[in-house]
Amino acid sequence: MNRINKNIEKKSFQLIRKQLDMILTNEISQYRNIEWSVKGKRYKSSTEPKYELCILILRTSRNTAPTHKADDKYVSFSSVDLRKKLGVDYQKIIDTAFIKKSVGGGYDMKNDRVTLKYKLRDEIVDIVNRVYNDEELTASHIGRGGLDITRDTLPDYTITNTSRGNNTLTSNKADELESLVYLNAPNIRLLLSVYADMFKKYVENKNVNINDGIKLLNHFGWSVKDNQKLGNERFHNKIENRLNVIKQLVDETHNTQLGIGYIHQLYTQARSGRYFMLNDVNIQNLPKEIRNIVMGGLDYYEYDIVNAHYTFLYQLNKMYDGKSLKFVKKYIENTKLFREERSKELGISIDTIKTILLSVIYGSDIRSRHTYKPEQGKSMNSAIINTLIKEFYGDENKANDAFEVISKDENVVGLMNDVRSFRDLIINDKNLYGKNRYSKYFYNHFGSKTELEVKGFNTSKGSKLSHVLQGVESFILDLIMDDDVGNVVMLHHDGWVSKNNRDTEVLERIINSRLNYHYETLGYRGLLKISVTKKELKDIVSNPTLDKRFEIYKVEDVKT
Repeated sequence: MNRINKNIEKKSFQLIRKQLDMILTNEISQYRNIEWSVKGKRYKSSTEPKYELCILILRTSRNTAPTHKADDKYVSFSSVDLRKKLGVDYQKIIDTAFIKKSVGGGYDMKNDRVTLKYKLRDEIVDIVNRVYNDEELTASHIGRGGLDITRDTLPDYTITNTSRGNNTLTSNKADELESLVYLNAPNIRLLLSVYADMFKKYVENKNVNINDGIKLLNHFGWSVKDNQKLGNERFHNKIENRLNVIKQLVDETHNTQLGIGYIHQLYTQARSGRYFMLNDVNIQNLPKEIRNIVMGGLDYYEYDIVNAHYTFLYQLNKMYDGKSLKFVKKYIENTKLFREERSKELGISIDTIKTILLSVIYGSDIRSRHTYKPEQGKSMNSAIINTLIKEFYGDENKANDAFEVISKDENVVGLMNDVRSFRDLIINDKNLYGKNRYSKYFYNHFGSKTELEVKGFNTSKGSKLSHVLQGVESFILDLIMDDDVGNVVMLHHDGWVSKNNRDTEVLERIINSRLNYHYETLGYRGLLKISVTKKELKDIVSNPTLDKRFEIYKVEDVKT
């Protein structure tokens, strides 16, 4: 894609961020004039365009940015992602480092779902090459806000909260949740070998023996055979996406200042209390089989709240004396079978089914392909349609066919009606509303509030329900961090990973007693009963063929 020197493979991604920023600042006036942090027009949003632009430059230079489908000499960035990363002036900022061209080649940007073509400017290519050729480089990690992060300068916070336009750093979680997480570096490099060979075999049609990799991935829950049934285009895209993730993960974890295998992870906490990891590459959103492999063999244990949000909804409904929710009851009692039946019926993955059912609980209408967005003043694809389009890699016809089937599924429609029954019950609880001289608010049961009106638009019913359910989730995770201080490694949305091997029955008693005490103090009747599962994240089982891959990808081949 770009004329980047071969030394690029010998130096760490983290190593050169600081030097790249320094040279760009000194030599490119447009870059120098970019602010590190920019607030969006909506008070909740803020971006760090210099940081994000450096990321885009380095990933393009290392060939980990997505290749443009119309011309592999260019890369592809969606305007939505660029606006999110670089802010409202994203077009001006991206022009600082990239040449952009119209797609051409008979492609229609809307119908073919393609973006503009981007390529690094020659002067940027030269700067990147100079950075990689600089023998005086020191291992450093430039973080958000321009902070040079080493072990001596790690932030004393792990979680940031958003408060009326400002990110306020929360330091009281630093002892409970470490920002520096240790991953299994040899396994990361092994996966680089496996996915590189899979790309050669299945995408490039080269004669490569990948049987050991197939067995490995099957063992950790990703079936190559099942994914091939989805068709070549979808299968190839999944391989390419995973290969890019692993390349980026190698970059993030092979840093001589932080230590080989360590990754720096920060969270932001939404108004509902939900925790999201900030980094582009983070262990929270890794594909499940990759996360299990790179966290395996380190005495970590993964805990999950069983069918969290539907369980919360069902039990809160009983607490509110709501009408019987027979379809929700059926789903939480037969979750695996319910998902498998829908997956087989539609020919789509279990993960997509799970996403669709979560969309239902967050307010999506299974009977309508479109939803009206008052902010845009027009109807747009529903969350479910967008999920299906993603599942079918942009094929809207297949997505619409699948939607037609699922919209007539008695159990899914019944699930939606049950969700709406409780939603209407909860949003009529007058105890959850409040106001001050500036705004009116909707609260969850744990004191977190969301505004009822933002820029003249009312908060949706689905948003209010998700605010309630995510509040329960957040309360449980806060409780776990308090109870298991120093051992929690990572937060899921509905679970966590810990260095501590806990008895799940003891955990359930702790969680349920604290939850029920909290609701009793608020004057609510009834009991919540949450179940927790646990599994040890085990290491790869060694065999001679995999051992050869470990030998090929020694640490000196990927570190600085």
